Amino acid sequence: MKRALGLAAAAALACAPLAADYKQAVAYYMQGRYDRAIQELKPDLDQNPEWEFGHRLAGLSYLKLKNNALAIASLSRAVALKSKAFSTYLGSSARLTSTCSATRTPSRLSTRASP
Repeated sequence: MKRALGLAAAAALACAPLAADYKQAVAYYMQGRYDRAIQELKPDLDQNPEWEFGHRLAGLSYLKLKNNALAIASLSRAVALKSKAFSTYLGSSARLTSTCSATRTPSRLSTRASP
């Protein structure tokens, strides 16, 4: 999976519209330094909010950091920008599925009052 994301990231790099050093963000992501990847991406995303790849990589980084709200926001933005990358949809659905299943724990169900 990690290799597939790396290949997808490398393929998308060729299409990136920014002159900034997005390669450093990809390198940080591949090293597991997701917080640093996000820091590299933020200034570029501020300059070009239509940069789909940046939103996708930020979303996947947030996903790895278990920051569900920001992961969903970034990946949703990438989808809205018509992302064709499978990792965008995979990341969105995986996080939404785990978020939904986390709300249905047995402990929550047992706290309900009996009828």
